This record gives sequence, structure tokens and C-alpha cells, in this order.
Amino acid sequence: MTYATVETNSKPFDQLFLDCVEEAIRSILGEQVLKSFLVSIENFDGLTRDEIPVRMNDFFLALERAFGQTSGKTVGRFIIRVLYVRLGMEFNSKMSAALQNYVEDARRRLEVDRIPVRIDARP
Repeated sequence: MTYATVETNSKPFDQLFLDCVEEAIRSILGEQVLKSFLVSIENFDGLTRDEIPVRMNDFFLALERAFGQTSGKTVGRFIIRVLYVRLGMEFNSKMSAALQNYVEDARRRLEVDRIPVRIDARP
């Protein structure tokens, strides 16, 4: 298994999260849907790809707008699962918890524990 260390500033974590977003959407819906989704959120939500990690709430709302509430939350949970696997963390989904809270928890734990990232890990 291949590992990398993510620095404590937010830029490397933001890139890791973007990679997980793209990997998750691509793996369950395909490359074309990923591309269409990114264009859609930019056009309809004013959310560029690079803004996703800093506008987390808007991103998860855009998932629900694009795919429907239930499917959007399912895609969101899968994105988080991919992120947690990459960080070697256990993902325990609590249906009532806001999805962005899981991402912020991962960011905090990464900054405190300096967790090595599994580059080739898959959920």
C-alpha cells in the first residue's frame, strides 16, 4: 500500500478532498456524469471545482439539487467513505449528522494526528 503525508495547512487536505469527490462520483456514476456535475454546479450554484472544499455546505446542497435529496446524500456519504478510507479512519455514518461535519472532523484529526494518507486505498 502506498502512503503520503498530508501537511497541516488546508491546501493539501483540500486537494485530497477534491480527489475523493472526483473518485467517488466517477466510480459510481462515470466520468461523463462527473464532468456534467462540475459544469452544473458552476452554472447553477456558482460553485467552482476549487471552491468545493471551502464551500462545503454549498457543495453538499448542490449534490442534493443535482441528484435528489436521498441520492445526493448517498453520493455525499460515499465521498466521505472514500476520504476516510484514504486517511485510514473508520466511517460511522449517523444519518442525522451533517455531511460537512464528517469532513471537518477528518481535517481536524489529520491536523492533530498527522495521519499518513493511503494514496491507493479504495472503499
